[in-house]
Amino acid sequence: MILFLRKRLVLVFTSIIVVLNILSMSVLLVYLHLGSREVCKKHLIDDIDSSYLPNYRLGGIKKIAQMYRDGYLQVIGRSGNVIGHTQNTLNIATKPNLDMVSRALAGKTSFEEIKVGRFNYLLAYFPLDQDMAGQIVMSIDPMIAYENNFIRLVIYSIPGMLLLSYLTSRVLVAYALRPAADFCEFQENFLSNIAHELRSPLTSLQGNLEVALRKERPAGEYKETLKVGVKETHRVIDLLNNLGLLASSRFKPLDMEARRIDLDGILAGVINFYAPQIKSKEIEVNMGDIAGISCLCDESLIKRSIENLIDNAIKYTPEKGKMDITSSKDAANVYITIANTAKDIREEELKDLLEPFYRGKSIPSGEIEGKGLGLYIAAYIIRSHNGDIKIALTPDNMFAVTITLPVK
Repeated sequence: MILFLRKRLVLVFTSIIVVLNILSMSVLLVYLHLGSREVCKKHLIDDIDSSYLPNYRLGGIKKIAQMYRDGYLQVIGRSGNVIGHTQNTLNIATKPNLDMVSRALAGKTSFEEIKVGRFNYLLAYFPLDQDMAGQIVMSIDPMIAYENNFIRLVIYSIPGMLLLSYLTSRVLVAYALRPAADFCEFQENFLSNIAHELRSPLTSLQGNLEVALRKERPAGEYKETLKVGVKETHRVIDLLNNLGLLASSRFKPLDMEARRIDLDGILAGVINFYAPQIKSKEIEVNMGDIAGISCLCDESLIKRSIENLIDNAIKYTPEKGKMDITSSKDAANVYITIANTAKDIREEELKDLLEPFYRGKSIPSGEIEGKGLGLYIAAYIIRSHNGDIKIALTPDNMFAVTITLPVK
């Protein structure tokens, strides 16, 4: 779907860019054409005002015909008859435009483009006096050649423009579709992981129920089967709760009800809850001074994130290992570090440990129960509180998770 959409969008974007380029070139060509004509008209008007009119007023037709014998000048009467002209004018002499002659006699200067043979000229009609109008000529072939060169340049650049438009479209589409591609990839992985992770507890539950129903059994065996069923049901519920958070985690922060919470009470309560597991593994727990640390947060969510971190620390701490819990604070943040004896965790693995469903490569499959969601869910909750989470290996071979939460 994304591939099909990418191809369609590349085609659409390329077409749009090509059309915009064509429109831009057309506007530029029109501007070039009109601008060049305005420059020619300005030159003619300057010549009229600075040379032709002053000399005509001083010496009349003969004087300006003599002075500008190498130019193109005609003097036209009210009836449209040519009264005088320079010698060069014979080469491009045309029948005067009576409408423009009338405008000139009315005091207005006007312009006309003509073509004589293969040459192009701009004619200016201007007033000499009440009864006579002047006509001067300027060649515009250099301007037309310049415009034609520009058109050829545009035509020659079309293949490059198409290629550049296509490449630009691919970059723009790839950038625009990146969130959608990430979403589709995440959705595909999410559905695959749901199927994979739910299969194990449901298969176990189904197997135990089928075995229990094959024949009549003592009440004690049914009770044990129900206990296994309850345990597997809790596993499914916990997994679905985590998957619910996971489904939203890539695209939006959590909805929270924030209030002032004492984190020392939450930490103490979680440690007390996990006391049986800590005791069974003979883990040495060292808690620093955690009194007086608080933050503005959602109590249930923060408790869940701390439970995930403590649960991970207990599960991955070897027998007779050690777990240290310390805290500190400043004006802006509180910091809680949970460190435990590491079990063959490599430095290069740290960058992947906060990804969903990732479990350390050094942990044999099935040795430690878990889905690889604990750290990821904890990080999602903490970052939704505008906090942060960092993981590191300490010099004394401890795996340390440090969470930062804003005081306000």
